[in-house]
Formats: sequence, C-alpha cells, structure tokens
Amino acid sequence: MQGSQPSLFRSLIWWTVYSVCGVWAMYLVPGVDFLLPGLLCSMQEGNKAQTIWLMLLFTLIQEGAGLLAFGPGLLWYAMACLLFYLGRSLFEAENIVFILILSAAMGAGHVVIGITMRHLQDVAILLPRLVSDGCLNAVIIPLVWFVVFRLRERELRNVNAA
Repeated sequence: MQGSQPSLFRSLIWWTVYSVCGVWAMYLVPGVDFLLPGLLCSMQEGNKAQTIWLMLLFTLIQEGAGLLAFGPGLLWYAMACLLFYLGRSLFEAENIVFILILSAAMGAGHVVIGITMRHLQDVAILLPRLVSDGCLNAVIIPLVWFVVFRLRERELRNVNAA
C-alpha cells in the first residue's frame, strides 16, 4: 500500500471522517476499538508522521472516552505498534494472516490491560466482560481492517492515477 501520499488536506478529511465513524461505531459496540484498524493501515502505508498524529489522536479519544484514569489507551496503542513492528519482520504487513494473529494478540492484550488497570485503579470490571470484549476485538478488528484497507487502497490508487 506504500506509494504516493494524498495531499495533506485530502488526508485530513479522510482521517477525520474515519475517526468520526470509528467513534460512532465504538458508541454502538462498546468495548471494541474501531480506530485501531485505521492505525494499522497507516503503519502499513509507511507514513510515520501520519501514524504518530493518528496514534496521538486515537489515544486521546480512547483516554477521554473510557471509564478508567489515564493509561489503558496509551498501553493499548503502544502494544499495537510494538506487535506490528515486531510482527512485520516475520510476516508481510498486508497479509491477512498477520492481521488475524495481531488481532488475536490485541484481544488477549485487552484482557491483560483490563485486569491490570482494574487492580491498579481499584475499579470493578467483571472478568467475563473483559474476556467477551477481548474476543469481540479479536474478531471485529480484522473485519474493519479489511474494509479500511480496501478503502484506503482505493484512495491511494486515485492519488497515483491523478
């Protein structure tokens, strides 16, 4: 998916629309991160400045929307970046198997981060809820990634054709 990058304005509009849709989807399906697939696509594009800005924006959204004090959103996206950059040394970054493995790891990470924050912040979070949210993340992230990847690929193809 690497190649020419769209103009700054076009990228800003695309990612703003994506972020609004992602926040809306997170409202409809609580516990699932619909922003992470966009961050994965940005990392696949190789645009580091864009990825850093998106990671900052998505972390602030997650931290502001959650019931826990500061920390879980930062851990979540840091873990995603770490797993992505480690995993792409073993797999092609755009391979669906890589995304499935990464999503399963993120689902498990959701449970671990939730348990850790539950103990650190003395908040009552039910373990079955954490596990079900982790499983939902593991299933939904690859599906959303596939849609976002295709849409973003089409956007980049339009830029290259122009």
